[in-house]
Amino acid sequence: MKVKDRAANAADWSLNAASNVAASIPVRGAGRVAGALQGTRANDAPVVVVILAAAAFVAMILAMGLIAAWTAVCVNRGMYPAFDQPPIDQGGTWKIYCVD
Repeated sequence: MKVKDRAANAADWSLNAASNVAASIPVRGAGRVAGALQGTRANDAPVVVVILAAAAFVAMILAMGLIAAWTAVCVNRGMYPAFDQPPIDQGGTWKIYCVD
């Protein structure tokens, strides 16, 4: 066997050939992963918007209820509600209390 014949039958181990082979191999589950990442259809957007708006509405109602309860407790004690925020550069704790 001549050297030319051996070279003609040899496998191509170049980087270009390897990348072509790697690109031609199908990836199992790639469609499922993409579908899970997208996860929604175009007609699901209004449902998501309504759910987020309802959650924001409930959070606002709860926040106003807590503020009203805190104010009622302070007024029943004959005081006013107070709120202190620590300086940004020093840090500390936020304080919510009743003051004369």
